[in-house]
Amino acid sequence: MINVMLIDDHNIVRMGLRMAFQLTPDINVLCEAENQKQALAKLKVEKPDLILLDIRMPESTGIELLKRLRVDYPSIKVIMLTMSDTEEDIYQTLHLGASGYLMKSAQPDAIIEAIRLVQSGKTVFPKNILQQIERREHQQGLSSRQMEVLTLMAKGLSNKEISDTTRLSEKTIRFYNTIIFEKLGATNRTEAVKTALQRGIIAI
Repeated sequence: MINVMLIDDHNIVRMGLRMAFQLTPDINVLCEAENQKQALAKLKVEKPDLILLDIRMPESTGIELLKRLRVDYPSIKVIMLTMSDTEEDIYQTLHLGASGYLMKSAQPDAIIEAIRLVQSGKTVFPKNILQQIERREHQQGLSSRQMEVLTLMAKGLSNKEISDTTRLSEKTIRFYNTIIFEKLGATNRTEAVKTALQRGIIAI
């Protein structure tokens, strides 16, 4: 029997999963939580084998909770079950030790099969998810300063305004722009911001 914990702030999602698992003799919903605080409190008492974890939740994200789980409960396997398909979310959860990443649009049979595979020691990352991870691995990430410039760029600030905000020269800002464009495969500010937003690298 695989004892599963559901962590999602939407009751209807948890209810749908419960109903699907009721027809599955080897999967048992041991407990549920709708946020990080509730989840950590229940984990002091309950010992699930596997957690289905949403990313977008109030107060703190599933990624922040995953960090805690990997430190405090390293033996519990985690599958992210989410609506988010942004590259940054996928990349972070993989490198924080998630064993799987599924969209909430996945069919119940696919979720059930994923639980069984992960419990047996395998990982479950659909092809489109793996493609995003591979692309990210082959691209050099942005530095913290480049991220700062890109975020200000996304807010519509000119090079001079970014220069004033960061206390860097306009020449330096233009240099950073060139690097940002190259790393994101963009030719101008609009393309760079659009790509960064689509990939979840920044949020405004």
